[in-house]
Amino acid sequence: MTDEILAGRIDIRPCRDRDADLLEEVATSPGTSRFHHSRFARQVAGEAVYLIAWLDGSPIGNLCLILGGPDNDEVANKLVAGPEINAFDVYPDWRDRGVGSALIAAAERMAHERGDLGVVLGVEVSNHAARRLYERLGYRDWGRGESHDSYTWLDDNGDEHLQEEVAIWMEKRFSDG
Repeated sequence: MTDEILAGRIDIRPCRDRDADLLEEVATSPGTSRFHHSRFARQVAGEAVYLIAWLDGSPIGNLCLILGGPDNDEVANKLVAGPEINAFDVYPDWRDRGVGSALIAAAERMAHERGDLGVVLGVEVSNHAARRLYERLGYRDWGRGESHDSYTWLDDNGDEHLQEEVAIWMEKRFSDG
């Protein structure tokens, strides 16, 4: 199946309550973190929109658009005013087939329709493939070097783990903003 045929068949829509359990089965979260449920909870609270890409009734990718911008205070005021693309994943069998580009385009449309000036995202410094995708889609390095971020997650035993990441922030400004 070519990417053009696939792209026309992808349905991207906000997560629904019944989707979160299915997403946890298809794209498992580390330990007991219930990653998809936590992203859906942010959507219910009005803080985000958790977009899911579907093909023939099966989820093939996800992206969380955090409406208030980055949670990371170190970078929040140094980027274009707009939401953050976060929790972006295309499931392994569907990578390099246009799914990621379609998810990002849907998030950008949503941000633009809200009147935002652009969209931002952080990419782990070692994730060269993702960075190439973002650059191809018009995202530019924020020009301030690396940013350090951390979060915690629970394993299957309920033990908390600290995850630290080093990222480069990127932004895409809308031409009319």
